[in-house]
Amino acid sequence: MSDTSSTLFNIIVVLFLVWLVVLIVAIITLLNRKDISTLEKAFWAAVIFFAPVVGLIFYIIYGIKKSDRSSDLIKHKTDRLYKSIFTKHPRT
Repeated sequence: MSDTSSTLFNIIVVLFLVWLVVLIVAIITLLNRKDISTLEKAFWAAVIFFAPVVGLIFYIIYGIKKSDRSSDLIKHKTDRLYKSIFTKHPRT
């Protein structure tokens, strides 16, 4: 192999490995979601499986949404932390 084709091959391998990691993370995220039904999970899994590159991009853009419950939980915990830090406690 020439030097140019070897470099191109290495770039393709790295891009493939990055894509594979993103794909695995997306599938794990999809399966662990509790805010969508099994039917929706099956739909997204089929989209990712039958159109791997485009399906993965669509899932990342449109499928991954933070649920209102998780954002409310984060807001609640942040408020509690803020209050515990900045509220003066009477000294006894």
